[in-house]
Amino acid sequence: MHPSTCMIAACRCIPVNRQAFFRTTNIRNLLALLASAILLVLGLLFSVVILSLVAVLGLTAWAYFWWKTRALRKAMREQAPDSRVIDGEATLVEEYAQSATSALPALLDGRIVLGDINLSTDPLAAPYIKTEIVAVEFADTAGELISLEGPNCYDTGDALITGSTGTRWSVARDRFDAKYEALPGEDGRYQAKPIPVLARQMHEAFSAARSTGGDLLQGDAGDWLLQYGPGDFGVAKNERFTQVYRKHILESDTPNALTAETLRKSREGEDVFRTANASDLFKQLGKL
Repeated sequence: MHPSTCMIAACRCIPVNRQAFFRTTNIRNLLALLASAILLVLGLLFSVVILSLVAVLGLTAWAYFWWKTRALRKAMREQAPDSRVIDGEATLVEEYAQSATSALPALLDGRIVLGDINLSTDPLAAPYIKTEIVAVEFADTAGELISLEGPNCYDTGDALITGSTGTRWSVARDRFDAKYEALPGEDGRYQAKPIPVLARQMHEAFSAARSTGGDLLQGDAGDWLLQYGPGDFGVAKNERFTQVYRKHILESDTPNALTAETLRKSREGEDVFRTANASDLFKQLGKL
């Protein structure tokens, strides 16, 4: 027999189990489908976890923001119903700055510029009396002198005053005659009349005009603002003020007649004892 004939015959004799083959293929497909389903379920679970985490973080951030803005929300609720909040830019024009001086003090070189001053209605102001002898000369021509509080412009005939502390300033002649009186026999020396003036100690650096359109005087924190009359102002350094001014006690503030008499004698220099110490005072009192 020919060899090729034998090979063909042998091949035809190998048995083939088709049912087993298809059963194995179905099992593999089922396992693949099951694995895909499991992966899909795991993916969905993972997505749910991620979304839940994001939601928790977002809720936490919102709660934190709500807590931090509680004061702002309370202020907005308490705001008047007809009030409005305007967001934008504003420009302060010169006209408004000048007209609003009394309501909103302007600043000049870091100093508050006082306007519409009236110490008679200021509860922090009190009456004081100036007790000072000054040297005076009268200007031959108009000019300007620089005082501790700023420039003083004067006209011919105005008084150029040198105070007991060495301070110099000028006073218009009509105002000078109303405030000072000449000392008899002492040429060029004048005594301040006991006229009460209103004074207030300032706690911030400030500027104030002597009169409407007049010289601009400057004071530091602790200096005193003086008002001699309506529209007539001055500034005194604290050191000088404590030396030449004393508080004026009104008759309505005097408790009794004896105290009033004692104050009168003190002003006029009666029964005033000048001593170096307490022992010296007691010795003088013992001589009475």
